[in-house]
Amino acid sequence: MPNAGAYDGILGVRVGNRLGARDFRFIGVVGFSEEEGVRFGVPFIGSRALVGTARELLDADLRIGEAIREFGLDPSCISEARLLSAAYFEIHIEQGPVLEHFGLPLGVVDSIAGQSRWIVTFKGAANHAGTTPMHLRRDALACAASDSSCSADRTRNDGLVATVGRCEVEPGAGNVVPGS
Repeated sequence: MPNAGAYDGILGVRVGNRLGARDFRFIGVVGFSEEEGVRFGVPFIGSRALVGTARELLDADLRIGEAIREFGLDPSCISEARLLSAAYFEIHIEQGPVLEHFGLPLGVVDSIAGQSRWIVTFKGAANHAGTTPMHLRRDALACAASDSSCSADRTRNDGLVATVGRCEVEPGAGNVVPGS
């Protein structure tokens, strides 16, 4: 989420630091940033660095390297972030309502929601909203809304999720049938 929450991510870092302070010798603590891809539209940047696949992201989007530099780090060293360990353990708050729904204080995650993102453009025909009869409209927003509703229905029982995170309407006027 933009601006996340007070405990989003930081809980795991704090617990890791507390464990490390108790003289566990082989605990490393890693704090990820931008795992959900809100800022750059690409998810799992930190995780990709730890498994050695982040280099291609820097080559594809110069903004990511610039953000790393602004933080005071050298993006050319991202390959050195590769994690060489036998195990990985993450403590995280639940960001959804499932535990609360079932009245559970704690859960163990056995999978993660992978993310694929698309930019989809629906093309219709912009026209005057007051004078264009409904049966003659080619309303791009109505088509996009129908597609979004169908996506939600198709994923409802498959353990999948689908979300429209942003919608831009052109020309974007209250008296014009959306053309795109």
